[in-house]
Amino acid sequence: MPDTKRETIAQEVVALLELITGASFDPPIGDNVIRSDFVGLDVNMPGIAVALGVEEVTRIYRKEEIKLPVIITASAPYDTSADRVAQAEIISKQAETMLGYVRAAMVGPWSTPEACHYVRGGIEDYPDPRQGATAVVVLLEYHFTYKTGLHDPY
Repeated sequence: MPDTKRETIAQEVVALLELITGASFDPPIGDNVIRSDFVGLDVNMPGIAVALGVEEVTRIYRKEEIKLPVIITASAPYDTSADRVAQAEIISKQAETMLGYVRAAMVGPWSTPEACHYVRGGIEDYPDPRQGATAVVVLLEYHFTYKTGLHDPY
């Protein structure tokens, strides 16, 4: 049985993110891409988690237009030995670098979805080393749109 369109989109997202090879992280964050929510990531090394959300469906003339949210979480450890001011700058730069790498990878090319839209992204909570934080985490959300026949996941 072939993969559903939803599964095919997930595979395409993972394949594109695995191509990230930027020199800013060692190893590159594209070397550690998992299909899971963030808790599956090892925060001691750079990595990306890809989680599919709950779809929204619009029915139009015996067809379904489906909007699939995909949540991408990228994380990387930072230098905890630096002073607080240097750590704040390191965290900010790492977050922007991860956002840039992921957004650049998510341009495509896409074969399954008809559209891919960047919805939001950034750091939700800046890590506090005084509370034991050792990694910077960014969250990105994309919405993929595709069409199928009525009740047809393929």
